Amino acid sequence: MKRFHRLRIAAAILFGSLAMASCEIDMDDLLRQQNINGYVITTRSDNYSQGYAGLFVYMEGNQPMCRIEAIPYDGYRFKSWNKSIYENPHTFKIEKSENFVVYFERSSKN
Repeated sequence: MKRFHRLRIAAAILFGSLAMASCEIDMDDLLRQQNINGYVITTRSDNYSQGYAGLFVYMEGNQPMCRIEAIPYDGYRFKSWNKSIYENPHTFKIEKSENFVVYFERSSKN
């Protein structure tokens, strides 16, 4: 059974203004996975109603690198990644398969 969630996304930047759109997306699409040199890097959110995670793979010389980033929804902020990682975004060398889960917490609004 497919899971869907409403997500606000930046649709376009037109003439200096940001256009926002609302769409329904397949929750399975929020699981980000990249295969590089036989290693699989995966990111996901612990709670998709609080935010999501993305990844970007690139080469630095001959070394494959990965940047993971947590994007919280309004009312939430980044707390941590599993593996006791507290920086966001987090960049690392790809030397083995890795699974990352991002955790969010409610942000205190003044």
